[in-house]
Amino acid sequence: MLNAIQDLQPTTSTDINRSIDHNLIEPFSNEPVAIRLYENNIYGTTYGRGLYRRALYNGTVDLKPSGIKYLLDLYTGEDWANQAKSDEQMLIVHEVDPYKGPGLLYSWIRRYDAARGVKTPVLGFCRLDTQTLELRLLISDDDEGVQGTWCLSGKPCRAGRAGAKSPQILAANYDLS
Repeated sequence: MLNAIQDLQPTTSTDINRSIDHNLIEPFSNEPVAIRLYENNIYGTTYGRGLYRRALYNGTVDLKPSGIKYLLDLYTGEDWANQAKSDEQMLIVHEVDPYKGPGLLYSWIRRYDAARGVKTPVLGFCRLDTQTLELRLLISDDDEGVQGTWCLSGKPCRAGRAGAKSPQILAANYDLS
C-alpha cells in the first residue's frame, strides 16, 4: 500500500509548487475522471543506439468537466524511478518505494495541450496494480488548478473492430455513454 505523500515542501524559495498535503490512500477528489490504458505495441523496440522503449502501457486521463487531458506511460518501478528529474519527483519515489511490489506499474504525468501539441510535465503520478487492476492517481497541476487523488478499479476491455484502437484497461468514476 502506498504511504501518505506529505511534506513535499519546496526546496528553495524560488520553487512555486505547493505541497501535497493529502493522503494517497484515500481518494479526495470527486471530479469525474476516465483513464484509458493501451498496450504499447512498440515496447522493446529501439529509438536510438542502446535506447529501448520500456513503457508497457500508454494511456490518457480525461477530466470531464474541465476537458483537460493528461498522458501516462506505465513502467516497472525501477524504470519509472530512474526517470525522476525534479526534487519533487525524487521525494515521491522515496515515499512510494516502487521496488517493493511485483506487478506494480508507475507513470509520471504530463498535461497534453491538443491545440499546440505540447506535453507539459506536472507534479503527480499514477500506479497500476496489474493483479487487481486498481489504479491510483495523484495530480497536482497548479497551472490548471487541478489537485486531486483518485482510486479507481480498472476493467479489461474487449478487442475492438479491426483497425479501431480500443483500450485494454478502462477505469472511470462516471458513465461514459
